[in-house]
Amino acid sequence: MNSAAAQNIPSVPAGKPADRSAPYTPADFLFSILFLFVGWSYWHILFGSADAFLIGNLNLGVPLFTVIFTAVSLAYMLFSRIRPTAESWFWLAVTLLLGTGAAHTPASSILNDFLMAALHFSAVYWVLCATGRLLGRGRTSDWILFDLVNLIFIIPWVNFGRQITSFFGWISQKVRARRTAGKQKAGKKKSRVLPVLAGILAACLCLLIVMPLLFHADRRFEALFSDSFGLFSAWINRLFWGEHGLFARFSPFEAVISLLVSLWLFGLVHGCIKARHTDIIRTEPLRKAGKQLRVAPNVTLAVILFALSLIYLLFIGFQASYLFGAFAGKLPAGFSHAEYARNGFFELCAIAAVNLAVLAAVNLISRKQHRENKLLTGGNIIVSALTLLLLVTAASKMGLYMQAYGLTVKRLLVMVFLVWIAAVFICILVLQFRPLPLTRIAAFLGAVLFTVFCLFPIDSLTQKYNLRYGHINQEVSSVSGEIHRSF
Repeated sequence: MNSAAAQNIPSVPAGKPADRSAPYTPADFLFSILFLFVGWSYWHILFGSADAFLIGNLNLGVPLFTVIFTAVSLAYMLFSRIRPTAESWFWLAVTLLLGTGAAHTPASSILNDFLMAALHFSAVYWVLCATGRLLGRGRTSDWILFDLVNLIFIIPWVNFGRQITSFFGWISQKVRARRTAGKQKAGKKKSRVLPVLAGILAACLCLLIVMPLLFHADRRFEALFSDSFGLFSAWINRLFWGEHGLFARFSPFEAVISLLVSLWLFGLVHGCIKARHTDIIRTEPLRKAGKQLRVAPNVTLAVILFALSLIYLLFIGFQASYLFGAFAGKLPAGFSHAEYARNGFFELCAIAAVNLAVLAAVNLISRKQHRENKLLTGGNIIVSALTLLLLVTAASKMGLYMQAYGLTVKRLLVMVFLVWIAAVFICILVLQFRPLPLTRIAAFLGAVLFTVFCLFPIDSLTQKYNLRYGHINQEVSSVSGEIHRSF
């Protein structure tokens, strides 16, 4: 990584332990409060009352929460003098665009499940990247699996209580600072200002919740305030307890869930900003462990790769007319479009995934890397080329199937996956001849393909396409209707 890019990494780099005794800052205090709202909005906006954010066919709840989380997190970084890394702006754009795509994606669609999973991942991955805590010196790298472990299982949990300590710790820190300064009585009176203000703020928040409940419990009590605070109380009721109010569906369960989400998210963001426990996984021991794994003889690995290649060649040659019939738009005898597309389709996709894992494992444990090992290079090339051939065959079968029976979200998702994994194998081929950041390219390409896919209203577009070309009732009328619906 060049020196210019390294300047974007925060002052406490990943791998170096932070100062555990570092004082709390006003930003820690402020954002410990703001993340209570972030945690509450996560539950209320995404799961609580989604109907409140419907405008026509658009549900603006997910985009709204995405903006809230990213804005609050980015503000916390900037207030803490953390300059986001250059790559993090890419992941921020992906997060915001995925949130935008969720606005027109029906909750019942299978695409929504994938989209929400991708949105959660990109949002928290952006935090890790923006604060420079990725193991690859603040960038997506071959350590991405360990970054995920750090991101999901370590940083948020070991910093789980920091939101509470940041709130009370900053107040007590200010009080102790005033007392140790040795000021006179006037100075001691001033030292009570911050605790009093914190108490007033907490009391106001409590009253905003309690007063509407008391008004509902006793109308005579509400009448006491109706003359001077009638309009205010009505506005409070409407804001918090109206049909689409903030606490219209408030319950102790929601309060607990919101607090837990708030603690988890604040622990992640605060831990990354302060570099607290981000050094538990370090790259140097991982590199040493990786070198110790390189024990497999070249001949052994060559036998594995060439045996796979031979099996694939025999399979392709034995079923050439069956496999490549889709290129000519012809079906084998005795097969319907659905049977032809489904028969062996998922097996071909599974073979591609297995080959990817085998190539990764073989290159990891090889005594010599592929640049020094011609047998390994040749095996990588042959297996990758044959896998690409099988992927193109699978894509052609799916294309023939869609031509006959129309489009669905599942079929298009499968095609996007085939494009992505085919691009990965093309990169593996290129890697045999020149250096290439394969993991970064795969991660970026996958993010771009899926994000662009989600930006379009796929459900409505597929329906319009099927209506235009008369594919709506063909699946139901077919003898193999059950097979069709599985796609």
